[in-house]
Amino acid sequence: MVGARVGDADPVVAVGDEFLAGRRYDAVIVAASPTERARWSKSDVIGRLRRASPNLRLLELAFGGELQSVSDRIEQPGA
Repeated sequence: MVGARVGDADPVVAVGDEFLAGRRYDAVIVAASPTERARWSKSDVIGRLRRASPNLRLLELAFGGELQSVSDRIEQPGA
């Protein structure tokens, strides 16, 4: 990991803001507490992120848990 940023409370908006700013990443880690994870699950955050950035590798981190890959796709350089 090279760095971390705190963005909008809506992770889909936060990721979109990063790409709109011209930043590119090999992967994005979405970190959530168990309470947030349950809420985000109901609003399909991971599904929305996949649809918004289908070539992006997404990793989900639940506090107190293991890092889990939720997408095996990696963004191509320059894409």
